[in-house]
Amino acid sequence: MERHRFTIGCHDHLKGEAFLMYSDHINESGEVEICGPTAEYGGPYDLAFIINAPLDYLPIEMDESALAIFVDRINPHRNLPDRCLQLIAPIDSSPEDFSSWAKRTMASVVDIFRYPGLACMTFADLVFLYEESKGRPVTSAWVNCDCSDNELLMQLRQLRFSALICHFTDGPEFIECSRYTRVIDILDASFPDIESAPFGYGVHPNNRETLFFLGAPK
Repeated sequence: MERHRFTIGCHDHLKGEAFLMYSDHINESGEVEICGPTAEYGGPYDLAFIINAPLDYLPIEMDESALAIFVDRINPHRNLPDRCLQLIAPIDSSPEDFSSWAKRTMASVVDIFRYPGLACMTFADLVFLYEESKGRPVTSAWVNCDCSDNELLMQLRQLRFSALICHFTDGPEFIECSRYTRVIDILDASFPDIESAPFGYGVHPNNRETLFFLGAPK
């Protein structure tokens, strides 16, 4: 039985581009290979980021099991169909800030799949994000955990949204259990409802002790 290739792609309407960001597939040796980015595969994708789309735009070549994330600088109050989620930038973001934020957010989502760890997140966790958002736009945030416990706690309490998923990256080698449990304990103290949110961690070659959140603004 042929294994389904999982893909993440981007449609940037402002630039008129569609490109692959991530793909896993089985090579001739039976091993999983990670590919991308490439302009040779324009979709459809299992997970699609749709940037700067017109207000009336709707994805037309989308499998019923796929997920589309509309990425907007402001909230244009989209009327989205099922399996579509809106991701909005922080308030008062300039076009330049929006571009940087969107690239970082998409890269952080791709890293969930590209750099797994013992507590892996999956595509099902992004579907959970879609379901728990209940039609509300979501946004993203990052917190540097390479600081004291009190400093980390203060950073987390300054976040103005309900965390729906959380991903911790560290590296470049295997994450020590003590660093992992420290973050979990401080998260529990910062977000009383964090237990219901999916949490994962990955071993990243470059990111050191970084928390990535997707959640609903308050």
